[in-house]
Amino acid sequence: MSGNVKISGSKNAALPLIAASVLLKETRLVNVPRIDDVERMLEIVDYLGGTYQWVGPNELSINTQNLIARPLPETARKLRASILFAGPMLARFGEVELPYPGGDIIGARPLDTHLNAFKKLGVIVEEKENLHLKFSQLNGVKLILQEPSVTATENVLLLAAGMD
Repeated sequence: MSGNVKISGSKNAALPLIAASVLLKETRLVNVPRIDDVERMLEIVDYLGGTYQWVGPNELSINTQNLIARPLPETARKLRASILFAGPMLARFGEVELPYPGGDIIGARPLDTHLNAFKKLGVIVEEKENLHLKFSQLNGVKLILQEPSVTATENVLLLAAGMD
């Protein structure tokens, strides 16, 4: 057998990269799948004052130079990956408010691992109708997550990556 296979972009790679774009003025991503979850993440960037443009069939340019700190929109409630904005928004603005993320129903996936990790780092977590996270100074600690979580790891790393 012989042939060619085109490898499609990964949602699980693209969504954290879109959230990470908060930390940079300009980001260019290639091989991004054009699916609803990606469009919802981009709607959140747009709502926060960023801009984006599809510059090719699966190539995306994101500009977050004029991003503003304000609560994430209700769109975030429809998307489980919206929690990925917590780390980079905290790093950039010192606080973030977001609705509890929703998304697909594939079983219990609580946010405790994210929130407990943030708390250990010195983030104040207020849980009401929305999540409100803020800090004045982060703690340097040895951090071990309470359970394996790719998304919580990404969130903590995005927070750390955005710190001076």
